[in-house]
Amino acid sequence: MPEQESPRQQADRECVFLHQIRDWKVVDAQELLVRTKVNGWQWRLGLATRCPELNHAQVIGWDSRDRKICGGRGDGVVVRGRNCTIRSIGATDAVLEE
Repeated sequence: MPEQESPRQQADRECVFLHQIRDWKVVDAQELLVRTKVNGWQWRLGLATRCPELNHAQVIGWDSRDRKICGGRGDGVVVRGRNCTIRSIGATDAVLEE
C-alpha cells in the first residue's frame, strides 16, 4: 500500500493563488516568503536570477497567466517595472513576523 502524503507534502506540489496572498517578506535578492490566507501556509519563492530591486521594494506585483504562481513556468514577481521570473516554489516553516 503506498504511503499517504502529509498535508505539507501535498502543499509543496500546489500553486499559490494570487488572491490568497496576504503578506510577503524579502529573504534576499533571489528569494522571498509569502503568506496566504488559507491555513496560514507560508511559501518560499526562489527566483531564476537575482532581483536587487526586491531589497528596497515597498510594493510588488505578480505576473501570472492564470492568477496563480506555480514556479518554473514563467510566472514572476514585478518590482519597479522589472519582471523577476520565479524558478521554484515550496511550502516552508519559516516564520513571517506579524
